[in-house]
Amino acid sequence: MVIEAIGRPLRLAVIGGGPGSVIGEVHRIAARLDGYYEIVASTLSSDPERSRRAGIAIGVPEDRAYPSARELIENESKRTDRADVIAVMTPNDSHYEICSMAMAAGFHLVCDKPLTTDLATAVSLARKVKSTGIEFCLAHCYTGYPMVRQARAMVQAGAIGAIRQLHLQYVQGWFALDHGVPGWRLDPARIGASAILIDIGTHAHHLGAYVTGLDLDSLCADVGTLFLAVKWTITFRPFFGIRTVPVARCGSQTRRVALNTD
Repeated sequence: MVIEAIGRPLRLAVIGGGPGSVIGEVHRIAARLDGYYEIVASTLSSDPERSRRAGIAIGVPEDRAYPSARELIENESKRTDRADVIAVMTPNDSHYEICSMAMAAGFHLVCDKPLTTDLATAVSLARKVKSTGIEFCLAHCYTGYPMVRQARAMVQAGAIGAIRQLHLQYVQGWFALDHGVPGWRLDPARIGASAILIDIGTHAHHLGAYVTGLDLDSLCADVGTLFLAVKWTITFRPFFGIRTVPVARCGSQTRRVALNTD
């Protein structure tokens, strides 16, 4: 156990996941659940003043509620009571830079998925982890669910026999909405080449690999784009009154691509 080994909880610094973030609060709740972490420092917004206020609001001392990730890493690295671990939950395009800086300063890391936005930077970061010996945890939260653990245990025990096929789905309905999640999640420059494959598909791949104990050897894929083409309305009659609802008709464009599985 951590506390028995070092005599105290691990000191955690959090970067990203400030006001308006869903995943930030999830990370902080998870960190507190077993009492193994104490949140001691933060950078919770790209706006310096907002970052300061948000840090204080979650109980971080004012002098450790930093205005930027760089300042957090630089200042924490100089402290005798420095953070042991940094949790990174920023937009995808910043993972590589922040994690590289943190590893160079000797911090262990918990990073939200995906690792980076392309293969080259992901491989580079993986090599840095190996060369530094840093503990690097990539956050795929579904492996903590009891039913997922049960499924993995059943596969390992041979309860369902040999795995011959695996079907995975990860449904995200908000893409179909006119007022879908705004900001960086729909910006290719920040999310990477594909929101589905990189930001969402990584969950499905990891879940399948975790439960079965198998991993990809090769890959053949049809990659398509779903788009909203036209709109019309339909009228239906519920038990009380008549309601008219706008409906979007979806079209699709599909192309075959070669994917590197290194």
